[in-house]
Amino acid sequence: MKLILQTAFLFACITTCLKTQAQRVKIIPEPVRITDKAGDFVFSNNTRLITTTQDTLVLQSMALFSRSFQATTGIWLHQSNPAGSTRGIILVELKPGPLVSTPEGYLLNISPDSIKITAATPAGIFYAFQNLAQLLPADQKKQPQKPWKIPCAYIVDYPQYPYRGMHLDVSRHFFPPAFIKQYIDLLATFKINVFHWHLTDSHGWRLEIKQYPKLTTVGAWRANRDNIPMTVAQATQPGEPATYGGFYTQEAVKEIIAYARQRNVMIIPEIEMPGHCTAALVAYPQYSDLNNNTPLLMPCGYPGDLQHNFCVGYDSTYIFLQNILQEVMALFPAAYIHIGGDEVRPEPWLNCPRCQRKMKENGFTTARQLQAYFTARIDSFITAHGKKMMGWDEILGAAIAPSSVSMSWHGDSKAIAAAARGNATVMTPYQYTYFDFYQSDPGLEPAITYARLQLDTVYHFNPMPRAFTAAQAGSILGGEGCLWTENIPTPQHVEYMLLPRLLALSEALWSPEDKKDYARFITKTETQFHRFDAAGIRYAKSMYNVNIRPVADSAAQSITVTLTDQTYRYPIHYTLDGTTPTVRSPLYEKPVVIHASAVLKAATFIHNRPAGKINTDTFLLHKAVGATVAIQPAHEAPGRLLDGILGTIEPYDARWMMLTDSLTTVTIRLHPQQLVQSLTARFMEDQVGNLYLPRKINVSVSIDGIHYTDCFTVANAVAPQQLLRHVAKYVMPIQQQARYIKVSIHNANLHTLADKNIIMLDELVVQ
Repeated sequence: MKLILQTAFLFACITTCLKTQAQRVKIIPEPVRITDKAGDFVFSNNTRLITTTQDTLVLQSMALFSRSFQATTGIWLHQSNPAGSTRGIILVELKPGPLVSTPEGYLLNISPDSIKITAATPAGIFYAFQNLAQLLPADQKKQPQKPWKIPCAYIVDYPQYPYRGMHLDVSRHFFPPAFIKQYIDLLATFKINVFHWHLTDSHGWRLEIKQYPKLTTVGAWRANRDNIPMTVAQATQPGEPATYGGFYTQEAVKEIIAYARQRNVMIIPEIEMPGHCTAALVAYPQYSDLNNNTPLLMPCGYPGDLQHNFCVGYDSTYIFLQNILQEVMALFPAAYIHIGGDEVRPEPWLNCPRCQRKMKENGFTTARQLQAYFTARIDSFITAHGKKMMGWDEILGAAIAPSSVSMSWHGDSKAIAAAARGNATVMTPYQYTYFDFYQSDPGLEPAITYARLQLDTVYHFNPMPRAFTAAQAGSILGGEGCLWTENIPTPQHVEYMLLPRLLALSEALWSPEDKKDYARFITKTETQFHRFDAAGIRYAKSMYNVNIRPVADSAAQSITVTLTDQTYRYPIHYTLDGTTPTVRSPLYEKPVVIHASAVLKAATFIHNRPAGKINTDTFLLHKAVGATVAIQPAHEAPGRLLDGILGTIEPYDARWMMLTDSLTTVTIRLHPQQLVQSLTARFMEDQVGNLYLPRKINVSVSIDGIHYTDCFTVANAVAPQQLLRHVAKYVMPIQQQARYIKVSIHNANLHTLADKNIIMLDELVVQ
């Protein structure tokens, strides 16, 4: 299977048109320096692979390239001794020099007569071969009589950061070893050198631990909740068959580690503790917190998750975890062991007598101090065994060793804190690196999540905090993309969420800032699309989807709409009457000003055909647009409720207003007094995000703003009516003359915490 994938990917390198010399060298990530040279190197049956080294990894890189190339072209690249003619050879030399002294750096000198690869380490040799694959000519599939050739160039290259990582969560959904290898192939192709393997979490324990077999016989399996999103899937019930899951044997892991090593990919295992651990506790409940009112059941989704922690007041828990870590450290050769450490809720410990006793013994007054105690103890154990602990940035709350590494998902502030303590950081700020986020408009993407991360945003990710001095800069090892899989159940969906954003991450972490060019990157990415197509790899075309950005002008009672896609290079056509746009529809050339209600549809066109999905937005220029509005208690931007712009399915798109008070009153003053036929209100319900519908909505009207007449009341059921996020619309008839409209919104107050009782209110449409 792996040879088929490599062959298909290599064969796809021949499917893109190359025109000018400057355009011919299309490599992702962009090298440090490319010097174009005239001519091409032409492969033939006489082409030989020659090396002066017997390094095992170098020979493996040569063999990988040779096998894939033969399967694609039918040409066998003979390996021979350096003696003889130098014409038509690919010479591979492993030797340091002034231009290739950095680890992973290389020189690639392509001339009409020969190709010379020089590097200081086997990693540089491997990456040079990846470039050769990307440089293969484009027109062979249609014209097989033409020779196989690559453009001549002189390339000097090395990475900007030593740590270039990509994460995959296999706990929420298990992905088989064959796919893990394909995932590693993709990382290696684009010079990502770390695979962060998220092996355990509440929803499944995926790594065989021989001393504790129930971690996989019990903890790797849960009830099958096919076609039920994890956001709402109920936990596995007592006696219910647990048939969904899987795990990796230690033998399978060894094979994957060896596979990755041949491709210069280090695998860092993550074993979550002290939270995100329900699967382990279902298997071995004696290590769980005590007096927990939440049943200890295997979660199938969010319900029941994060309700249990390892009991950190029980000394046997540490023995249990240390035994696990010993097997993990023996299995994985990487210098780092990731312990997670994020999102640990304190409640399970506050009711546990063992944890409370531990707090009292150490003079702790908060659960965070207890977590810091646990983290420091685990850190000492890992450090004593010659490894370095890594964890999410919550580990900075503990007294950890200087060698331990923080993974900063909260951004620059945590990196600054780590540097002040003398700890290194891998940057994973969620705004730039969380690949489970939407790739374009939420309505055009396949699964509901909670934020957007576009290709261009990933491309402009800079791991180095702006406030860092030169002295602090050395504490930033690099960056990493994270792919959480709560809503990503299949390998094909993983590929869709990974690509092409992996390419942008690659260039962000490898290429010098002065060599980055987004327009050029888009061209190179489109070349890669042809290769993915030939290899049968799924990817997102979201970069062609049009972003619709409306801005209301209340004084003019109009909406100005800006249209862009993520390529910034192709024509966009649109309509305002709800019809499907074609090349004959208006061409977007400047912001569109809308003065009347409209249904806008827009699409990017390439070669007169839509390139992405058609995006749609509805604007309602109703009677109250631009009217005076007052809200009690006061809120920011009250005009958002009367701007004619409807919210999307994403609650934090700056179109919705968040209300958390028990009673919110919205008063609209119309200009002038007029017949009001109805008022329509839109609310979002999402029980996972604590977004609830109002308990009651009351609408009244007035002529003088003092005396109000009740018109309509909506009374909702107490419990949420739908499990999944959705928008509820209430059309309330009025049929009265009015100058003032008062809308009273009563909070359901379903959550014990006041700030978790959220009402999301959209446009109040007055007809």
